[in-house]
Amino acid sequence: MACVWEKDWYGYYKCNTAPKPPDSCSERCEEHCETDHGSCNWSLVETKCCPKPKQECYAIDYPGLYDSDPTKKPRELIVKIKHNDLYAIMNDHTFEQEVPALFWEKSCKAWGKDDPIKIGIRKKKANGVGTKFSYKLNLNRYKGECKGVHHWHGVKKMSLENGDNQNVIAENLAWKLQEIAKDHGVYPWWYKPPKANLATLTFLVIPEGEDLHTYDGHVVEKPQGVYVNMEQSKLT
Repeated sequence: MACVWEKDWYGYYKCNTAPKPPDSCSERCEEHCETDHGSCNWSLVETKCCPKPKQECYAIDYPGLYDSDPTKKPRELIVKIKHNDLYAIMNDHTFEQEVPALFWEKSCKAWGKDDPIKIGIRKKKANGVGTKFSYKLNLNRYKGECKGVHHWHGVKKMSLENGDNQNVIAENLAWKLQEIAKDHGVYPWWYKPPKANLATLTFLVIPEGEDLHTYDGHVVEKPQGVYVNMEQSKLT
């Protein structure tokens, strides 16, 4: 169906040839966005059927990636990964096995400000908290390949700490106290404590044998909980 998007009196974009909007927002986006615009662009689909997500995409570019404003929800990090690859890294005792995955930030992807990228992910040398492990994200591992990047919003590596020493709240607070101490001259001028904030991690597990880039069937969602998202030295 040909669709011409027009802005109405209230500032909403509406399709002047569209019938009554379907009940499902995703159906509306699928029917009009992907057909007429190539991809779902939230700035064009500001209708009552498809509102922008309540969770705002805030300051994702470095150093905003480590914004620790307590009034904002922790960033929601998503990793799409094959079943056998996830099993392999969770059971890797060498802490060296790195597997491919797709990665994005949930709210920023919904707002059209972030796209999935291909990364390498491995387990870090830290004690597991049950089945919750610390992970190192090699964001530029596949630069030059499909969906590979040289950096993601200004950073090349990410470290997600599971709080095995104590807990994520205490660990995050300890890093914030170091920043405050630095600002008050406690540390020498050359010492720069890393920035840190909290983030959640969710694995979207796809069947073995499927393609990470094209598979859009059923996924198993495995929330891993809250992590300390700690700044790494290799930023650019």
